Amino acid sequence: MSRTTIRTTIILLLALMASLISVITRQALIDCGGSSIKAEDAATAINCLFIPAHLGDTDAQEMLGAIYAYGIGTAPDFELAKKWLSKLNYHDAGKQMLDIGNDYLYGTRAPKDITTAKAWFRAAAQHGNGEAKRQCEDLGCQE
Repeated sequence: MSRTTIRTTIILLLALMASLISVITRQALIDCGGSSIKAEDAATAINCLFIPAHLGDTDAQEMLGAIYAYGIGTAPDFELAKKWLSKLNYHDAGKQMLDIGNDYLYGTRAPKDITTAKAWFRAAAQHGNGEAKRQCEDLGCQE
């Protein structure tokens, strides 16, 4: 084998190892975030999820959105929740926002709060969610 072939092989192996470490680290951070959410430890969950979320990991973005939307271990924060959920693809963001709106409307996973529900329906409608647009028409929450 020539030196060039050996060098190329080593570089490819190092790249593969780095990629594998990245996947393992990402999963460890997501697992850390999930278990911290279950324990309602927002500070640890946010610390675990922050980097993967910023790197575009949709699971981390969705979890951060849920932490702030439902106030899991912290006060609810509509703007931060919307920020993280808006990073999801257009369709998924609208669906997540609709689901949160329904949770607030019916008091299922969040305290019943019509004003907060309307805000989430408006946000979902802005992401093209047809069901959210209908909810806004029914509840009078158009912009």
